[in-house]
Amino acid sequence: MFGIAAAGPRDDGAYYEAVVTAAEEISAENGFAEPIVVDNIQAADAATAIGDLAQQGVDVIIVGASEIAEPLPDLIAEYPDIFWYCNCGAGYAEDPGLAQSLDDGAEINYSAGYATGLLFQESGGESAVFIGCCDLGFEKESFLSFQAGLAAVDES
Repeated sequence: MFGIAAAGPRDDGAYYEAVVTAAEEISAENGFAEPIVVDNIQAADAATAIGDLAQQGVDVIIVGASEIAEPLPDLIAEYPDIFWYCNCGAGYAEDPGLAQSLDDGAEINYSAGYATGLLFQESGGESAVFIGCCDLGFEKESFLSFQAGLAAVDES
């Protein structure tokens, strides 16, 4: 059974919802129980919320963001029979009990900006929209990387 710990709402129409939907689909396809989802976890409450999730008999815990990942080393040690996964991003410390993806938004968004620049050259396009929500560090980095990718194609 999957357990999902999310910093945002499970039905955000974006990242967290995609994680929940994927876990639900995998569970249904394989005859697993419905995932247990704990959402809107604040960083200050992460140890308790994720610890409570671990006590519910889950086999896998998916932690949806580094902002709630601080207690993971202690929780991994306390619950070693659970398979732990975190999309903690680049720079999160490695732990032998934790599978993680280390995607780098700078690389991804530079490539997206460059590709957009090529599309602009081909189509005559002149404007793009980059949507963020909260002025967080990763959003700023992503936007700057996207701009750098665009500029690599055409500095105007």
